Amino acid sequence: MTGSVLTAPRVLMSLTDVAELAGKDRPLITKWTRRGIGFPGPVGGDEARPLFDPRQVADWLLATGRIKRERAEQEVSLFM
Repeated sequence: MTGSVLTAPRVLMSLTDVAELAGKDRPLITKWTRRGIGFPGPVGGDEARPLFDPRQVADWLLATGRIKRERAEQEVSLFM
């Protein structure tokens, strides 16, 4: 028998969460996920409701100048 370590479940972001973080409409976020512009791929959910890693999303939004660092840190801390 192998041992296991209990960890807190990782909280992921929906497309709606990403839209709120970016201050954009949800349909635009869907476009970002499909355009091949480097938006992080989903890490959970399914095709109908993809879920994203908050840190990856915040890093991408910062790197592309879509949000400021303070906003990213504030919002992502809610998911951690």
